[in-house]
Amino acid sequence: MNITKEVIADNNELLRIQLKPEDYNPVINKEIKKTAKTVQIPGFRPGHVPEQLVRSRYGKAILVDEVNRMVIDALYKYFEDNKMDVIGQPLPVHSENGKNSFDNPGDFEFTFEIGLKPKFEIPLPPKKAVDFFVIKVNENEVDKEMERLRERYGEVTNPETADEQCYLQFAFTSSDENGNAEENPVQSTAWIKADAIKDNTIRNKILALKKGESITVNLLQAAGSFAEVSALINKKMEEIENRSPFYHAELKVIEKTKPAELNQELFDKIYGKDVVTNVESLREKISEAIAREYRSESEHKFHHDIKDVLVEECNITLPDSFLKKWIAGNSEKPVSPDDIEKHYRHYAYDMKWMLIRNELTATNNITVTEEELKNYARHYVMRMFMQYGLTSFDNVNLEPMADRYLQDEKNRNDAENNLIERKVFELLAQKVNKNEKQVTLDEFLEIVKNHHH
Repeated sequence: MNITKEVIADNNELLRIQLKPEDYNPVINKEIKKTAKTVQIPGFRPGHVPEQLVRSRYGKAILVDEVNRMVIDALYKYFEDNKMDVIGQPLPVHSENGKNSFDNPGDFEFTFEIGLKPKFEIPLPPKKAVDFFVIKVNENEVDKEMERLRERYGEVTNPETADEQCYLQFAFTSSDENGNAEENPVQSTAWIKADAIKDNTIRNKILALKKGESITVNLLQAAGSFAEVSALINKKMEEIENRSPFYHAELKVIEKTKPAELNQELFDKIYGKDVVTNVESLREKISEAIAREYRSESEHKFHHDIKDVLVEECNITLPDSFLKKWIAGNSEKPVSPDDIEKHYRHYAYDMKWMLIRNELTATNNITVTEEELKNYARHYVMRMFMQYGLTSFDNVNLEPMADRYLQDEKNRNDAENNLIERKVFELLAQKVNKNEKQVTLDEFLEIVKNHHH
C-alpha cells in the first residue's frame, strides 16, 4: 500500500491510496475462509462449504467491503501519523475512483480531496478596540412601564358603554352585507381593542354599542387586510380570505381596567413588603430593570462585535473550494451552486469563529461540569414555566424535568455548547480593549440595524 499527496491550494490537498493485489488478497482470502465456516448453503453441512463456491458467490461483495475498509482505515491512520487536522470529511474524487474495477481486480487507486484546519494565531488583545454600548434609560420609558404595571395590577370593571381603552369581546359570524349568516359560516369569539380598528367610522359605530347589541361590519375595511382580519378574529388566513368580508358581530363583554393607585399596596404587590416605599424608589426600580434588559442586549452586540474583530484579525485561510463541495455533498436537500455561493460568506464566517472558539477552549482548558449542565437545564425549565405565567418555584421540583431535558442528546449538546460559548466570551471580555459609548435606545437599534458582516 502506498499513499501520496498533492497540494491543490492552501489547506486543500489530494490523497491517493494505491493498493496492489498483494495488499488486499491475504485479507480477502482470510475473510472467505471465515465466511465458509459460517455461511449456510443448501446441500452443504455448516462449516463444510467449499471455499471456491463461497468465492464465486460472495467474492466480489467481500472484495468491495474489505478494500473499502482498508482504504478508510489507511486514510485515517495517515491523518493520525502525520498529525493532520481535517475539516469535514474526506471527499472521494469520483472521476478518478470510478476507473477502479471490482469485476477485474488488479491495482486499485483511490483519490480523496481533503480540507485541512488552517494554522492561525489569536491576537489577544486584538489590535482593534471593541465598542460596548451603554443604553441610557429614557424617562418616557419609565413612565410607560409604570403605566403598564398600574394596568396589570389594576381593577377590572365592566362598564355599560365602551371607550378606546376598553377590551371588547365579540361573537363573529361571517355573513352577507345585511348580516344574514353564510352557509357554513366562519364563527369566532375574540377579544379586540378599539384601536385595532383602522377605519374611524367603523370604530365609532363599535364604540357606540352596548353589551348584547350587534352590528354588521366589513372587517376587511375595518382592519385593512385579510392578514389583519385573521389576527383580529383568531382564524387562519385560508379560512377567511376567499369568503365574504362581512361579519355579524355581537358584543358579549366590555372590560376596562382601572389603573391601580400608586400606593404602598401596589408597591408591595410588585416587589414585596416595604422593598419600595415611594414613587421615586419605584421609578428607580423600574429604571434598573430596564437597564438590565438593555445591558443584556448590549452584551449580545458586544459579543457579536468581538467575533467580528477576531475573525478579521486572525486572517484565517479556509479551503473554500473544498468546503463548497463538502456543503453540496452533505446538505439534507439538494442545493445549487448558486445557492452555495450566495450563502457561503455566512458559512465561512461561522466556520472561522468555530475554529477560533475551539482553539480558545483548548488552550484555556475551558470545560463544563455536570452540575453546570444541570443548572443550565433547571433555568431552561424555569424559563418555559415563566412563559405560562409561573413566577414562584418554591414548591416546584425542577430536578426530574431538568434530568429529562439532559437525557436528550441534542439538548445536552446544545447546553454544553452554549455554556462553553458563554465561558469563551467571559474570557474574551477580560482580554479585549473595551470602548464604552453612551447611546439612546433608538441610536442603539439603528446601529444594530446597520450592522453587516
